[in-house]
Amino acid sequence: MLVHINSYPGVGKLTIGRALADKIGGKLLDNHSIYNIAFALTEFRSPNFYDTVRATRDLAYQRVLTLPTTMPVILTNWYSKGSAWGRKTGTR
Repeated sequence: MLVHINSYPGVGKLTIGRALADKIGGKLLDNHSIYNIAFALTEFRSPNFYDTVRATRDLAYQRVLTLPTTMPVILTNWYSKGSAWGRKTGTR
């Protein structure tokens, strides 16, 4: 089972994702988990920042695919169709 929570920043995606993961015994892959590596190690919005986001996200998604098919995974994200952020991070 894959649950994707997509909404604007600051509306409670992480809070809901945590509660849902606890309730159904799933794994939570929050968008902060992916972006925090880029924020910590690169200059925001630099080419290295976007490369790091894409590489981290790709690695995380590959790891999700190795989990048992019975393991629920809750993903959080913010993406708005046609957003510049989505184009830069490859989530369009």
